Amino acid sequence: MPKTLRLILSLLLLALPTAAQEDFCGVCKNEGYVPCEDKKCRKVVCPTTIDHLCTRRLRLPCCHGLGKVPCKFCDHNHAKFAFGIEMDGRKKWLEDMKALETRFRIKKMEHIQTDHFNLHYDIPKIKVGMKTYDMFKGAHLYAERLEDLYADWTKRFDRPYRSPTTGRWDVYMVRDLKERDRVTQTIIGGNATKLFGTTTSIYVVAAGKRVIRKDEERHANVYHHVSHLITQQGHPIGKFEYPGWWSAGIAHWLEENEFGDTRNFCTGEVSSRRDKWQDGGWKGKMFSRVSRKKDISLATFAKRDVDKLSPMLQAYSWSFVDFILTEHADAAAGLERDLTSSGNTEAAFRKNLGMTVARFQDAWREWVLKAYAR
Repeated sequence: MPKTLRLILSLLLLALPTAAQEDFCGVCKNEGYVPCEDKKCRKVVCPTTIDHLCTRRLRLPCCHGLGKVPCKFCDHNHAKFAFGIEMDGRKKWLEDMKALETRFRIKKMEHIQTDHFNLHYDIPKIKVGMKTYDMFKGAHLYAERLEDLYADWTKRFDRPYRSPTTGRWDVYMVRDLKERDRVTQTIIGGNATKLFGTTTSIYVVAAGKRVIRKDEERHANVYHHVSHLITQQGHPIGKFEYPGWWSAGIAHWLEENEFGDTRNFCTGEVSSRRDKWQDGGWKGKMFSRVSRKKDISLATFAKRDVDKLSPMLQAYSWSFVDFILTEHADAAAGLERDLTSSGNTEAAFRKNLGMTVARFQDAWREWVLKAYAR
């Protein structure tokens, strides 16, 4: 065959489309989806970059918040079938959220699902610094803050002993005390004082401006209480009392580390009588107790649950955790796992710190006199 003819045939073969080229969709680049161009969809922009579902976007009829729709010119990756299943799931989630509102007798809530939390939010307006957040923006702000808390917790303790059976913790932020009690009554059949200890994956707080005026106080409240949920998740309730000093210590430590002081206490942790230990300033108070040799041994309250700890004992718990996270940070994850699963402080200390509770107390005293000295 002449060279010229061979060259012409080769060029013709190259010009012919291959099977893959014939199947290529220039519209979706073989993804099967294209961006949703609906005007309403483009207008509803969530004020956060974290992965989440929210009721405002899921109510959009075009794509129910997915942000993309199947390509009209192909069906790569079986996009149309997958899209239908995804839409059914999102519609079901919306129906479930509406059913919650009906059960709570609340007209409207913002519901947001993130990687680790379900946030149910019912506060019309909050002020953060000079900015005012409506319900939509406020809910997204707190969804982001919850994920920040989770990141803060796991940074120090690796991962929770267990995750909730549903895969996420449920946080309800409602506007007043009546709504709070209605929600807790509906969820667990009791009032707010029964909430903690009955289940360790739910927190309900009345956080409207008439109950908590400043947003920093609201934020600190959620930070403190939800850290309890993460710490105690997986505790086999009924088998043994949770070592409350550990959960309380972590909650107070994280709050103090984030906000500069700690003044939040869980329902049932404190009596109605005012106690000076509720007013923060624990470093100075703890230094005073230790320097006068009036400190209390951890062994005397290591087996008490959280609601059996006075504000003073919670201050000790905070200081013990402060010592551990400062001087024995590598042991924190192991302590969390062993204390939550067994409740045995002595065994957990021997295994993870290589010391008894008594020896730990001695080392802690020496550290306090140096670390808390003014």
